[in-house]
Amino acid sequence: MQAVTAAVGIGVITKSGKLAEGVSDVGKQIGKNSREKLEEFITKSLQDKLEIINNHWQVKYPDVFTRGSFFEDLMGVYRYKKADGWYHTGDISFNVKGVDFYKGTRQGKDIFADIVVSMKTTIKTDVNEWLKYKSIQDNIKFLREGKSSKGMIDPNNKLTMYINSAEIHIFMQKTNITSELKTNWMNKLNAEYPDIKFEIKAIEDFIN
Repeated sequence: MQAVTAAVGIGVITKSGKLAEGVSDVGKQIGKNSREKLEEFITKSLQDKLEIINNHWQVKYPDVFTRGSFFEDLMGVYRYKKADGWYHTGDISFNVKGVDFYKGTRQGKDIFADIVVSMKTTIKTDVNEWLKYKSIQDNIKFLREGKSSKGMIDPNNKLTMYINSAEIHIFMQKTNITSELKTNWMNKLNAEYPDIKFEIKAIEDFIN
């Protein structure tokens, strides 16, 4: 999404291009159609995939919410792979606070995360404007709570997450990502939030 994202869990891809068996059903989050949309996306050519991604970047409100969820679906398959040890908080609930993907262990209602990723998608190119969103400030607050001794408490899902390393991965339109933009954003974010690791990437960089 442009500023607000929802956690989504998806499985890995088999060599045949299909979703692996036993993956979580994401119907509770974004519906059966979204899953079918993802499965269809996986079977397409790279050129068609890139066109679909570009079309998603062009949507207007309220379709930005669908875009954000779909992009998280894609990264759950192509980047934050379960086969590589990533857990998807969407497997727990669509509204887990602050975290979309993590590596670590879960013991009952407690999650001990070595690393967590909050994934954000945005069409904004001004970092100061982006940081004004309440959802972004809340997300940073949640991650910092997780790094404290008390952990990040999620009352809706009755979970407490203890975070060792927190990262916010910001995905932008590939055409917007210039050296100047990355320098401006990273200087600002690293100066204000040195306890959180930020990165700026393009969805297309991970699609094959």
